[in-house]
Formats: sequence, structure tokens, C-alpha cells
Amino acid sequence: MRCTKWRQTLGAAFLSAVLGAGLVGSATAASADWTFETLDGAGGSGGRTTNTVGTDNAVTIYGGQPHVWHYDDTAGDLRHAWWNGTAWSFETLDGAGGAGGRIDSDVGLYNAVTIYGGQPHVWYWDATALDLRHAWWNGTAWSFETLDGAGGAGGRTSNAVGFYNAVTIYGGQPHVWYWDATGGDLRHAWWTGAAWSFETLDGNGGAGGRTINDVGGFNAVTIYGGQPHVWYRDLSAGDLRHAWWNGAAWSFETLDGAGGGGGRTTNTVGSYNAVTIYGGQPHVWYRDFSQGDLRHAWWNGAAWSFETLDGNGGANGRTTNTVGSYNAVTIYGGQPHVWYQDDSQGDLRHAWYG
Repeated sequence: MRCTKWRQTLGAAFLSAVLGAGLVGSATAASADWTFETLDGAGGSGGRTTNTVGTDNAVTIYGGQPHVWHYDDTAGDLRHAWWNGTAWSFETLDGAGGAGGRIDSDVGLYNAVTIYGGQPHVWYWDATALDLRHAWWNGTAWSFETLDGAGGAGGRTSNAVGFYNAVTIYGGQPHVWYWDATGGDLRHAWWTGAAWSFETLDGNGGAGGRTINDVGGFNAVTIYGGQPHVWYRDLSAGDLRHAWWNGAAWSFETLDGAGGGGGRTTNTVGSYNAVTIYGGQPHVWYRDFSQGDLRHAWWNGAAWSFETLDGNGGANGRTTNTVGSYNAVTIYGGQPHVWYQDDSQGDLRHAWYG
């Protein structure tokens, strides 16, 4: 993939750009448009609040409908919104006390969600106790637990944990990665089908390319070649780290930030990571903090390549503004689409390939 084949636009021009790129049909082009609403925070029916809400969003489809989890900054709670096909409903899911293991604490940041056993499972931070929280629905009721940070069996720690959560299903079971702020480590928790296990995956030294640096922020995970691959930040060195499982052991590398071939940089990189599989290979987007750029790394099956995708000017709508934070990516029309912030203008940027 070459830089010159990317196009960018401001978020406000997204629809016209997509239509112009031929990503939707002409019949749709004549009638389709964006619709907007203030979903929560301005009060109203269905359990809406007037609190300051809407950060740390995580979403999944459950029962054929969208479910969204977000942080209530006023109350310090985890909020949950869901569509039933006709109307939205809302609840304060955790943080205000109640049954099923709920607590009265400041919870709900760094949300990650997946479907496991046909039901939604959510991981998030308890800012009061500095723990990793876990909530799950069994089809009838919610249950809650402090998963890590309060000590216990299976390799649990009493350190401050639960930041930058990322989750995937591997081997039919949920696996979660998150930052240990006390140890400066990347933590890994996984369900065996009967119990949770825990490990300090990177940051405490050891074999396979592990480091003793402060690592584990801005986690992103995907399954590639049937195995989990995780990207995260090395805060000590200002690098992008990559860890992957081969079915028997973990391997580690400093992927970008320490220089080298393929377009690598020596700049401070590795925050706001987002990953997807495109063309059968992993592609990662992240921020170059030194230059204020959006970086892009991709594997071709044999080697990694790197580029400064936006922020350094160039063709097809590129900008020289400070960009590359809060990255999100999906495949649409068979091609990757990336959304990220323009810090200079306070705008939403959109880049797509094709």
C-alpha cells in the first residue's frame, strides 16, 4: 500500500467524499444523508440523564441491536444505552451501588466490550480502587466483579490496573490486555472456561524480546493467523511495541520509534493504536507525538512497512495540522477507513484507501 493512494477529508465532508469515491450506489447517493441526535446528557425519557456523559465509548451488537457503554463524568458511573428496534433505553450500570456485585465507586473509563457465550461482557476501570472491573449479562441479569487489582488467585495483582483495556475472543474464550500503572507493565487476563488466569506479559523483563520499560498503554488487539497480536505503547522509550502468540510462546518487538528499515522513525510514537486486518494482513494506525502526525504500519506477510499517512502535507487532502489521536478503523466497501482527530483545528478527520 502506497501513500499516494490514500485520500483524506474533514469529517463534515465525509458523505460527499464517500459518494464521490463510488463506495455507495447512485440510488443511495440521491437519497442518503446523515442524521444526528443528542443521545444522552440532555435529559429526557427512557432513563436519560442531564449529567456530563459520552467519553470512553464502547459498542457491540447484541440481540440484533446496538448497545453502547460510556462514562458519566458527573457521577463517576458506567452508563449503558441500548436500542430495542423502536426506542433507546438507558441505565447507570455500575458505580451507584446496587445488586449483583455493583459498587459505589468512580467507574466506567477505558471500556472494552465483546460477546462471549452469546452475551455481552464489559471491562472498565475503577478509578476509586484502581482496579479492573468486569460486568456481564446472562440473559436475565447483570453480574459484576473486581477482576484484577485487589489481589487474589490465578496470578492477580494488588497493583493499580485496568487502564487501556482491549479484548478479543481467542480459543473460544475472552482475553483482555490492560496497563499496570504501578508496575509499568502490560497485563493479560484470560478465561479458561472455568477460571481466570493472569500474567504480566511485558515490562518485567524475560525471554522472547520482553523489556523492562514502562509498557502497556493504548492497547489494540486482533487475531491474525489464528493467534492474538497486541500493539501497545512503550512509555519509557516512546516506541510502538508488538506482542504475538504463536500457539506455544509469546514473542515481542519494538515495531516503530527506534529507527530501522521499511520507513521506521526515531520519533516518539505508539499512542492511540487502532488495528484491523486488510488484505489478510494486519494494519496499525497510531500517533507520532514528536511530529503530530498519523502513522501507518502494515505487514505484507514477510516484512513491515511504515509511512506518515497524514500531518506532513501532500496530495489527496492531506494536512500539515497536528493529527493522529483517538484513532478508530473499520473495513467498509472492502477497504480500510480511519477516523482521527485534528488537534490543531478541533476537527474529525477521515482517511480511506482505494
